[in-house]
Amino acid sequence: MGRLYRRIYRVHNKKIALLLSALCLLQFIAGCMSAKGKKVFSPGRPELPGYSVANGKFVFRNGPVMFTVIPVTTEDLEKSHPFFAELPEYGFTLFRMEIYNNSEDNVIYNPAFTALLDRRMEYSKPMDYTDMYDLLRARVDAGTILSQVEGRFYDLAVTVKPGENVSRLLIFRRFEEERGRAELRLEEVYVGTNTISMVFPFVLKPSVEGR
Repeated sequence: MGRLYRRIYRVHNKKIALLLSALCLLQFIAGCMSAKGKKVFSPGRPELPGYSVANGKFVFRNGPVMFTVIPVTTEDLEKSHPFFAELPEYGFTLFRMEIYNNSEDNVIYNPAFTALLDRRMEYSKPMDYTDMYDLLRARVDAGTILSQVEGRFYDLAVTVKPGENVSRLLIFRRFEEERGRAELRLEEVYVGTNTISMVFPFVLKPSVEGR
């Protein structure tokens, strides 16, 4: 009986050692995936008139009105607010969009008519103030953060008067990286009494340090 118990004990210990080795391997693989497999949005190839790409920034011109869209860097997020810099680690997608109005009319942009679509045409809408509150309500500093980030991301409709420009963040919930491609669509953007629409195609590429 003593030999049997010793054999069972050795087998049991061997199984535990194998299990621990497997767990360590899985942790190592996961670490490599998170460190090297992270992907970021990069502007796709513009195929329609009015669109161009310069220095990683998507540009759309409609006469004297210009929209620029760029996937934000960690440095940009930290300058805007430290809370924004936390969001990419939890799978949120952020773009900085700038609106330049050199026309004689007001430009009205409403994020309610904006969506980020993947290859399967599944879409995500920009987060608004209520979404941000739901995200933060469990934190003791929620009230402070909400008051500080208000006006730094597109929430409600914004009016850009002639000669003015606006620069804010568009924030979307988690995007499935394996989808590979995405389109940022803006509909019902008013320039005076006329409306324009925009489509910004993006591809997901491996990240580089600092992004």
